[in-house]
Amino acid sequence: MNTIGAKEFKKRVAAKLIQINPDIKDDDLYFSQTATGYFIEYKPLYPESSPADFIVFKHLLVDAMSVHGNSSALLPTIRHFEDIKDFEENL
Repeated sequence: MNTIGAKEFKKRVAAKLIQINPDIKDDDLYFSQTATGYFIEYKPLYPESSPADFIVFKHLLVDAMSVHGNSSALLPTIRHFEDIKDFEENL
């Protein structure tokens, strides 16, 4: 298992997202933590919603990750990853 803490999750996910899209700014990434996982939400028009919004979720119990986007669509987009390494290599 490739378990990471909250600080490393925030750093690695933010770095990957900015690498993919330089228009993503740290100020548009919002971190939260629950008993089951870590979340980073991208909201460029915060507090308003936009079609660009998405969430990266790291499930703590099974070490899996997922990216949820296009939330207002009839069929939202969800991509699954085995762990942080899989996320970084295949996003």
